[in-house]
Amino acid sequence: MSKLQMLQSLSPRLYQDITAALEEQFRVHSYDIQLIGEEKDTGIRVIVKYGENFDHEAEHFFTFDSIGKDTEAFHLFIEETGEACKKVLIEDYFRTMTP
Repeated sequence: MSKLQMLQSLSPRLYQDITAALEEQFRVHSYDIQLIGEEKDTGIRVIVKYGENFDHEAEHFFTFDSIGKDTEAFHLFIEETGEACKKVLIEDYFRTMTP
């Protein structure tokens, strides 16, 4: 049975691809998120945790063949995750700054 691991150690390439895309497109930095992965027989299940206490998450399964490739599924995952993360980070910021 596989276990959850930090994605940076499990798949440095996938970690770099996700963090670079989120930072470039949404200004979501690596310190705004936690990337966790679980290796399966045919790929890696990725969980992106975000928010003030990292209590929000997005999940996607990447096949080994798709890692490092510019796929439509990757772009859709980045788009959905980036928008959700940006929204939560903005809400957290305004909640913190409101007296």
